[in-house]
Amino acid sequence: MSRRPYSSFHRSNHHQNEVIKTVHTQSLRFCLASAVFVSILLPDCSFVVDADGTTTLLATCAYAQGTDVEGEVHSVLPSDRKGTRSATKKQGELHKVLLAHAPQQAVRADQSKKNVLTEVFTNRNPAPVMEAETIRAGLKSHDKALYIKSGWIRDPYISVGPEKKYYYLTGTQPREGDPREAKNPYNIGLGDKSIVGHQVRLWRSSDLIQWESLGPIFTVDDTMKAKSGKKIAKRLIWAPEVHWLADKGCWAMVHCPKRHSSLALTTGAELRGPWTHPMAGNMGQRHDPSIFTDDDGKRYLLWDNTFIAPLNDSLTSYTAEPVRIDPAGSRPGPDGKPISHIGHEGATMIKVGGKYVHLGTAWSTDQGRKGSYNLYYCVADTITGPYGPRKFAGRFLGHGTPFIDMNGEWWCTAFFNGNVPPESRDGIVSRNIGDNARTINEQGVTIVPLDVRVLDDGEVYIRAKDPAYANPGPDEVQQFGQKKR
Repeated sequence: MSRRPYSSFHRSNHHQNEVIKTVHTQSLRFCLASAVFVSILLPDCSFVVDADGTTTLLATCAYAQGTDVEGEVHSVLPSDRKGTRSATKKQGELHKVLLAHAPQQAVRADQSKKNVLTEVFTNRNPAPVMEAETIRAGLKSHDKALYIKSGWIRDPYISVGPEKKYYYLTGTQPREGDPREAKNPYNIGLGDKSIVGHQVRLWRSSDLIQWESLGPIFTVDDTMKAKSGKKIAKRLIWAPEVHWLADKGCWAMVHCPKRHSSLALTTGAELRGPWTHPMAGNMGQRHDPSIFTDDDGKRYLLWDNTFIAPLNDSLTSYTAEPVRIDPAGSRPGPDGKPISHIGHEGATMIKVGGKYVHLGTAWSTDQGRKGSYNLYYCVADTITGPYGPRKFAGRFLGHGTPFIDMNGEWWCTAFFNGNVPPESRDGIVSRNIGDNARTINEQGVTIVPLDVRVLDDGEVYIRAKDPAYANPGPDEVQQFGQKKR
């Protein structure tokens, strides 16, 4: 019901007034009675009175997966509609009486959100990185996870430079010199106490062992939104990726949060500013954007989980409407409703044996920040699909970057993403960790060897080789087949 019938009520005659009043009173009573009834059936939902006097169900019981990189908890979904006082005092009092329990439900939902982002305090200090000889031997054997770099980071992205001499590393990080990085090394990076900064920091290594800081190469002030003179409320940079564009002789960088996401180019082969923005504000709001370059040189932008759209040669615009790509089939969600998407963030694309491999990230329980943060994939013959079923790539590899090292071996980056300090590897294969966000990854960058190949039947196979990462845990809600040899 809107306010308009009540406005016309004063202009109509007495008979019309009584009819309208009766009709709307009965409708109001029916809506309120329905709200109370539904709240009994769905105790995790709550109701508010909108500005137009209607009652709105807040579907805090609705399913969604995890948290996105902007720190918005999606396992508890409050409505975007703002509750206000009803149009009249009489209506407001009526709502107040009939929905007296609603504030309690809202508090419960808010508490659930806080619980998801509860960081367990610890005095523990991160372990030192592996010895150089251990890493060197592990790079050669390609059979175990290697802890190669310390320091607070999420979403680590590694790529090989054009000179084939250096690896470049970036990711979600605190601002350079932030003392909280040392004081609170297991900060979860989400919520009001997040230490995520406003810079893109870059590191370089010739051997994946010794890392040289190249400092901040990009900040919030370099985004297209900032250069357009628009205010950026949350000055954060999340999930940056850097891609060498050989045909253009420059680097491309993408990042989020979506409210000021960018596709920016360097002016030459050096991975630093000044930056240009070829899309000039037409990129759109893109969560976790990623660039994929096909064998023929055609480029695509991926975002969310997952949309994909082709870019023109100059990277100034899209050449077609976005297409949603999902794995075949579905799996039941925590609320019983089918889930068809591959995950909730961290979408990337690689090509193996001439086939397109779409990778995405999700929690093992399909509930926000509960269980392990994993990597999944599906395969198609064409980039827009149809894609095959969702498959398991690795435990604790969520939002990791598959990359090929200079010796031609596949690896995937991994990082600490938990509400509690890292778990012991001992017994992790059979340990159910579905009660909270947990990981075996130390704070910093770990790289995990991947088995990437085409099987005799033509199927693309991807799986972590380290036993602690290789198979789903007991907390995994989707049932996957046995590992193929």
